[in-house]
Amino acid sequence: MEPEKVLTIIGVIVGSTTILTLAFRGLRTFARAIRKFDEFMDDWNGTAARPGVKEQAGIMARLEIMEARLKSVEHEVVTNQGSSLKDAVARIETRLQSNPAMVKIEQTFAQPPETTTST
Repeated sequence: MEPEKVLTIIGVIVGSTTILTLAFRGLRTFARAIRKFDEFMDDWNGTAARPGVKEQAGIMARLEIMEARLKSVEHEVVTNQGSSLKDAVARIETRLQSNPAMVKIEQTFAQPPETTTST
């Protein structure tokens, strides 16, 4: 065989290998991106229960649950005709301010106990 043909064959083999390697890397990167997108869509839409794995709610269902919980917290920290935690604290504060004896008891418990040192 002539040396020029050998070099041509080697060049074709090296070029083909390079092209195949680059194509494989590109496809692998693309497959990873598709897999991540698929995982995102599973998180967004939720997944059904299957053996050994609990059902996972989608984003919209989770947001609905969070909004309901937030409403219950808002109910407790906003005055609303006496049934909230904020109203209860205001009632207690009013009672303490109107009764000087209770204020003195409160101050007694608020101070740390005195420590005595023996010499």
